[in-house]
Amino acid sequence: MSTEIYLNGNEETIKPIITLLMGINQMIADKDIGQFVGQTIEENVKAIPHSLRMKLIWYSRKEPPYVPPMGIKLVKAEYQIPDIDRKKLDWTYLKQVMGGDNGYIWGRFVATVKLDNGRQMQCYGATPKDAREQLDRMLTVTTAKPLTFGVTEIKNENRRAKGESMHIEKARVYPAFMVLVNSKRINRIEQKIRFEEKKSKIRSKLRGDYLEKGSERVKMWMDKPPANYKKILDSALRFDDDDD
Repeated sequence: MSTEIYLNGNEETIKPIITLLMGINQMIADKDIGQFVGQTIEENVKAIPHSLRMKLIWYSRKEPPYVPPMGIKLVKAEYQIPDIDRKKLDWTYLKQVMGGDNGYIWGRFVATVKLDNGRQMQCYGATPKDAREQLDRMLTVTTAKPLTFGVTEIKNENRRAKGESMHIEKARVYPAFMVLVNSKRINRIEQKIRFEEKKSKIRSKLRGDYLEKGSERVKMWMDKPPANYKKILDSALRFDDDDD
């Protein structure tokens, strides 16, 4: 299946569509599309284009290497937070948002909140309380306002043999990484790449290097911020014409 999408229209019409498509691409990358059943195309289209957003990643192992021993399943939890409040990017604060050194207990209950920017956030937990509390912590990082909340239980009884445990079992997950994605900067770089390709008629060597990658992964499993944390933030938040 081709990964190229062709769009027609003027610049003002195309720009928000490009942002939307890149956002959808990042959401479904390496995920089962079934996770997104229930969120309609209409909801995605109505959403305000992303500005600065964050990915938070937990693993059921306290620190790298994130490779499970033979026969043991490694749980990975990954959530996105839209419209990040730049005043909330203190590393220590974000570590607490992720539950601190002990993380939180992941499981089969999923808490969902619809936001006033047309988007939604979700979080899985071992109980409705676990899921909602972790979701509430993540909500303190966004400038978007919550509108409605809901908690549902993911049941997989039809996918297990008699006598086997639930498909989704609870597990304590620990802070692992954080990634910042500055959509405005990514769009600016993409426009620059397209201009250079059109002018030179040669496919840019930069293509694919910047699209939806965001910042480098910030280590959240450590006891203190990485020495280069400020440099990572400065690079991720930059929005100018001098990106290399």
